[in-house]
Amino acid sequence: MKRAVVILSMSILTVAVAASLVSFAAPACFADGGLYGWNQISAGTSRELRGVWGTADDDIYLAGELGTVRHFNGFAWDLLCPGTVKSLYGVWGNASDDVYFVGGGGVALRYDGSGWEEIDSDAENDLHAIWGNSSENIFAVGGGGTIVSGDSGGWGQMESSADNLLYGVWGASATDVFVVGTIGDILHYNGSAWSEMRIPTSQFLSGVWGNSSDDVFAVGRAGTILHYDGYGWDIMTTTASQDLYAVWGTSADDVFAVGERGGVLHYDGSGWKRMYTGVIENLYAVWGLAPDDVYAVGQGGVVLHYTGEEPKPTATPSDTPGPQPTATPSPSPTQTATATPTPTPTPASGAAPVWVWPVTAVFVLLLGGCGFLIYRRIHG
Repeated sequence: MKRAVVILSMSILTVAVAASLVSFAAPACFADGGLYGWNQISAGTSRELRGVWGTADDDIYLAGELGTVRHFNGFAWDLLCPGTVKSLYGVWGNASDDVYFVGGGGVALRYDGSGWEEIDSDAENDLHAIWGNSSENIFAVGGGGTIVSGDSGGWGQMESSADNLLYGVWGASATDVFVVGTIGDILHYNGSAWSEMRIPTSQFLSGVWGNSSDDVFAVGRAGTILHYDGYGWDIMTTTASQDLYAVWGTSADDVFAVGERGGVLHYDGSGWKRMYTGVIENLYAVWGLAPDDVYAVGQGGVVLHYTGEEPKPTATPSDTPGPQPTATPSPSPTQTATATPTPTPTPASGAAPVWVWPVTAVFVLLLGGCGFLIYRRIHG
């Protein structure tokens, strides 16, 4: 009888361990109902990444916390040292030798391809985003309603009615610029002054991008997506409920929005569809070179690359944490810090998240400990 109790107890624990591992380990892709094509790559850092920008497949920059900067040269992700430990929240460039970074405490840096110089941003608050259309017309926004602009030599404060946190900036030209922020703020610059735009939400907005002056998208809290048609802003319908942090696209019918818990949405001109990424970390920035060459970065140094290639389905949606896809499949590479010249697609199905193995070890130790205690209890 005692032996039977021991065997039964061990069996129950074993089943619990197996069930836990199945629920924790995210599969690579779905058997049905999702948009495929994203693969995780390594840039050699576990620090939070907040910005991504580049000029070509062999010239991509990442920006993140504690002055983290990584550059992909086509073969490997190089560590660049910008000379600051302040977190960098945004990156934008005019050319491969003219790249700008902004971040904590109003820090602004310029990288010329070989060295760094600090720019006088005229800002004391954190700068969260940067955009420009040339080295002569650069805009950055941040805390306390901060909007600064200028050229490669230095920036100055711009007057506006904003006094809250501003998170995103994009423009169709230097005289047609949009800024988004908290409590549903959207400001527009016409070349001479900033004005508030009327919008149908009070949700926190964190990202903005446009295809043209009359085709602009803004994203924010609780899956909020707004669209501007040149006359007014309208709320777009989606199935997303998680926060969205950034938006970027290549055209009016190819737009990506990224956000909470690895969430990615894609707009094809008719509607928004979820994409499966295989990660549960927050994604804070998105940028790309082409419809099938898009990067998203975020929490824990996660870097995702979309190539439009479909990995082989190996699991059902019910097994996966994070955002669930609700659309049909449509037409991603794993790159280490010392990888091959071009990112190589690898099936995400076999790779469980890195935290699964420590969790497994803990369960195994608990299993052994419980078994030992039961044995001692029975046999004195």
